[in-house]
Amino acid sequence: MFIYIQIFILFIYIKNMNQRVIFNFLLVVFILLCLATLAKVYLKNKSVRENFFFQATTESQRIFESGDGKLKVNAGSGTNGGKNGGPIAIDIPDNVNIDQYDITKLINKDNWIGGATFNDTFRVTVSDNNRELKVYRTDKILNDAGNYNINTINSIDYFNENIDKFIYGWGMNLNFNLDPKPTTTTPPTTTTPPTTTTPPTTTTPPTTSVPPTTSVPPSTSASASASASVPPSTSAPPTTSASASVPPSTSPSSFGGSTSTSPSSAGTPNGSQTKYMVRTEEMKEYIDELKAEIDGYKSGTVLLKKDIDSSKQAFDGEADKMKSSLQSLGEFHDSYSQELQKALQSNLDYSDPVFQTNQEIQESRIKALESQVSEIEILKMKVLNKQDSLLRSIICRANSTKLNVQPIMAGPNPTGSFFIFLNDGCLKFTENGSQVEITVDLEFDSTSDSQAFELQLINNFQEYNNAIKYEESSAKKMVMSTDDIYYPFYLVHPKGNYGKSLYIDDVEGVSSVYVDTIKLDAHCRYRTSDTFAYGSCDLA
Repeated sequence: MFIYIQIFILFIYIKNMNQRVIFNFLLVVFILLCLATLAKVYLKNKSVRENFFFQATTESQRIFESGDGKLKVNAGSGTNGGKNGGPIAIDIPDNVNIDQYDITKLINKDNWIGGATFNDTFRVTVSDNNRELKVYRTDKILNDAGNYNINTINSIDYFNENIDKFIYGWGMNLNFNLDPKPTTTTPPTTTTPPTTTTPPTTTTPPTTSVPPTTSVPPSTSASASASASVPPSTSAPPTTSASASVPPSTSPSSFGGSTSTSPSSAGTPNGSQTKYMVRTEEMKEYIDELKAEIDGYKSGTVLLKKDIDSSKQAFDGEADKMKSSLQSLGEFHDSYSQELQKALQSNLDYSDPVFQTNQEIQESRIKALESQVSEIEILKMKVLNKQDSLLRSIICRANSTKLNVQPIMAGPNPTGSFFIFLNDGCLKFTENGSQVEITVDLEFDSTSDSQAFELQLINNFQEYNNAIKYEESSAKKMVMSTDDIYYPFYLVHPKGNYGKSLYIDDVEGVSSVYVDTIKLDAHCRYRTSDTFAYGSCDLA
């Protein structure tokens, strides 16, 4: 631009000096420089020019034919520029014959107009009346969850099968060409030479090989003379009379061979027509057989439907009887439950305050006895010069089974964990997946956590329910405030397993110790004692 300004100032200066020749020369140079610059700008990017040309078109001119034989399409951008923005429908002008153009090609950055380098791909379809063209984006496909996946299958069959899933939009100004259909495909359509293979059909010489067949009747000279005399005399009756006289003397095969050539010339059906007629008759017979078979199926279906209807009626009757029986059984069960509840309530009422008072009295008596035993134990320990340990045993509330325990100390201070002794050994637990197995280890190991157990104090039914729900299970029953449970009590956990508890169960007089999930069961509820258990233990 600066050069152009300098040249223009030079023009004015030379003109003022009346240098006409130099002025004309510089004017020509200036004009040539301007033309060269415009040409450079014009040819710099052909795609930019075409894109500009597309953008300059009106809505009614988005599809038009160009001078190079191609169909120009300005699809523009998606209505949403992203999800659910496509496809885009464009009206095809009346003067455009869309059948002349190839709409099956994949449109991408290799062939669209504009020079964009996106990885988008597109395909087009045409309506049945050839008046609307739709543009689909095919590199993104809608999945069943309502999201979009990257599509790398570019076949036209896959596109047609999943066309309703290609609804993703785009933001670029899409312009492309549709090439005309190749005209070189017409020769294969005009393959008339193969269809005009009349010479093979007019293979009359092989059919006129009658002389070899007529050489059979050497035995009957009359038939040979008759057949030889036919060409000169064109009258058909002599030939028919001769052929009529031949059968008695000639074999059927020779006669059939000689007469098979004459029907074609007489206008009767030829071999292919006869074969077609025979095949038609066979098809008719086969169709009649199918009709008869279908009629049989229909009659069988009618009978089957009758049987099903009768069975359904019988089933409906039985169902009504069963419903009435269940209803009467339910009424009996309701009355029976009410009577049973009344009987139990009259005999033993756990919610009665008197029962609660008696239970508390029994608990206090047991604790008094245990206190006396504890004093004896303390005196015994003083005699033996031993220090007192507050927790010496745990007692199952379901069966009063008593197990000796020993607190685990960290120096002079208790850690809150303890050992449980059984059958001259120490209880040991092993985790096996979600299960915890119990064994008796004869070797005492004060440093092993697998021999350590912990107590959890439960003061009310809410705390009990929280412990039960620590391990979720639909089979578990929750605790009600009216349940017959004496609080407080303790749960005994293997160390670190707060959803499990130690159980002491009785089955046919045999007691067993095991670990299971916490549930509404008295066999996992304990109270503590400061006295030891003496004697042998029958636990398994």
